[in-house]
Amino acid sequence: MRVRVDHIDDRDQQVTAGMADVWAVTAASEVLETTLTDLSTILDLRRAHGHVFVTGAVRAAALRTCERCGESTALVVDTDVDLSYVPRGRQISDAPESELKSDQLDVGWYADGHIDLADTLREALALALPPRVVCEDEPACEERTRTLLSGAPESSGHSVFSSLRNWTDT
Repeated sequence: MRVRVDHIDDRDQQVTAGMADVWAVTAASEVLETTLTDLSTILDLRRAHGHVFVTGAVRAAALRTCERCGESTALVVDTDVDLSYVPRGRQISDAPESELKSDQLDVGWYADGHIDLADTLREALALALPPRVVCEDEPACEERTRTLLSGAPESSGHSVFSSLRNWTDT
């Protein structure tokens, strides 16, 4: 969903999206890498001094595979949104070649006078993703993982190198 920047004023303009909004479902599904089971998005847009500020909240949920035990688990990303954008090509700092301040590191860009809220949604979710998808029930996941590992055959190295096991230098 593209929004014209010149239609955003200094008061909050609210955009909501959910499971019925194809642009939001598509963007969130790409980040969570699977089909969504739930999506709720509230974004407040405000423009001041050439910046577009996007605040709000996003909650996205999907079924994924636990990276530890391999069972299906719910991945829920529930995060606040606090992003800002300036026109592409505009300098963030007044001085050329200057070092950016910490409050300038989180600035993104928009192009052609439009901000793409699908990109904003992708960015917000990507920043909030956990490093690994694991089961919420950690003790049960630990037990399943232990069971999986106890049944695994002992490995004497990676199978790619098995042909080198009997190799001799002649």
